[in-house]
Formats: sequence, structure tokens, C-alpha cells
Amino acid sequence: MTAALHGRASPAPAPVVHAAGGVARVSLQRAGAPEEPQRAGAKDEGPRYAVAVVLKPGWHINVHEPAQDYLKPTTVTWAGAVGAKVLYPAGTPLRYGPTGDVLSVLAGTACIGVRPGIG
Repeated sequence: MTAALHGRASPAPAPVVHAAGGVARVSLQRAGAPEEPQRAGAKDEGPRYAVAVVLKPGWHINVHEPAQDYLKPTTVTWAGAVGAKVLYPAGTPLRYGPTGDVLSVLAGTACIGVRPGIG
């Protein structure tokens, strides 16, 4: 799954999501709390957003860095932003296929943090 966010940091852009068969619903919200503590004297690095991906029951998507080379990662990009920082969640192990490969996947609701940077 790929979510591409088009627009500038403010107002919030609309996500464009590429997911097969409508198995995911994606929303973008401005995050109220920072993902990491602010250091004393550090400048504000801009707004923070949360991309919420809600998958239908029984469906999953790959994590951002899947262990198997043949799997496509979940990615979020912010068009027009330079230096965007994306915070991907950890996956859940899933034994899959006849070989019993263990995949790392996202299922249910996954929140991906985004700090768009400056565009």
C-alpha cells in the first residue's frame, strides 16, 4: 500500500491511497502531541500528522521494511515536502504460505506519523 499526500503542510492535504479492492480506509489528522520530546532550545519542526489506516477484518499490509525482498513495503510520501519524516509502526508477526514464512504485517488499525518538513 502506498499513501501519497499532496499539498502543503497547512492546511492538511488529502491522502491519495493505492490499495487493492478497497480493503483499507485512510484518514489524515493533525496530531496534537509530538512523537518525541522537544529538546530545550530546539526549534519547532513544523506540524505533525497521523495517517490512520483501517483495514477490513482478515486483511493486512506489509510493514515499511519487510524481511523478504519480494514483498512491497507500505510507504507514505508527502508531495512537495522536503525532508519529510515518517514514523512507521512496528508490525505483528504472521506465519504465511505453504513454506511457513513469518511476515511482519500491519492489520486492524495502523497509525503512521508524518512530519512533512518544508516544501
